[in-house]
Amino acid sequence: MKMYISVNDRDNVERISQLTQKTNQFNLTTRRYSEEQLTQMIDYKQYEFAIFSAADFFGDYGVTGLIIFKPHSDDSDDYEIDTLLMSCRVIGRNIEFKFINEILKKLKKNGIKKISANYLRSNKNEQVEGFFEKIKFNLIKKNAISKNYELIMNDFKYQDLNYI
Repeated sequence: MKMYISVNDRDNVERISQLTQKTNQFNLTTRRYSEEQLTQMIDYKQYEFAIFSAADFFGDYGVTGLIIFKPHSDDSDDYEIDTLLMSCRVIGRNIEFKFINEILKKLKKNGIKKISANYLRSNKNEQVEGFFEKIKFNLIKKNAISKNYELIMNDFKYQDLNYI
């Protein structure tokens, strides 16, 4: 399997919006964004985006994954994951682990010290409830509908999946 990652790709705003509107099963927060909202987020540099497309022997799956993250403040070394989702077209291939590992590796290289993230339960996303624990984020707080996590980047250990 091959994965292609692009960052802040304005050409894919329509597809990014579609992913936020339609993806339910592998969507850790189920936040929904319009094309206009996403364009403003990019234009004002409030958020950063990374998307991935995937292909294998059987075909090209197109843009199937998204992460949206932002700094806690303008001069912060701490980032927050706003949205992390993946189309059901590529579930079960571990590509989500490769994607998040590549993103975290880049953030660590860029001097980011801490990443926070949330899981917000919906009627359809229970299968990803433990995702952040699987990638070694520390559970900070939880209640019946949400979990809050953080990862100290010095503790992050890159895990390569060499078949992707």
